[in-house]
Amino acid sequence: MKVSIKRSGGFAGLSDELGSAAGSHQSALGEAVRRLKARAGAEDQIGADLFRYEVTVDEGGASQTLTVRDGDPPASDSLRELLGLVQS
Repeated sequence: MKVSIKRSGGFAGLSDELGSAAGSHQSALGEAVRRLKARAGAEDQIGADLFRYEVTVDEGGASQTLTVRDGDPPASDSLRELLGLVQS
C-alpha cells in the first residue's frame, strides 16, 4: 500500500505535496485509511478559502483518491492521524 497526500486551496490557492508513505506502518496506514473512507464526505463544507486534501491510496494495482475539505468534522481526526503517519 502507498498513501500520498496533497493539499490545495486556501486564500492563495496553493498546492503542496504533504508526503507519501509505502512499506512502513502498513497496518497503521491501512486502519487510518479505512477510518478516513468511512468518515470522508459526511459533511460538504462550503468556502473558497478552505484547504482541500487529496488522499491517494495505491494498493494491489488499483488506485483510489479521497477528497476531504478542511473543517469536515467527521474526517478531521482520521486525516490528522493519516498525516502523522505519512509525514513521519
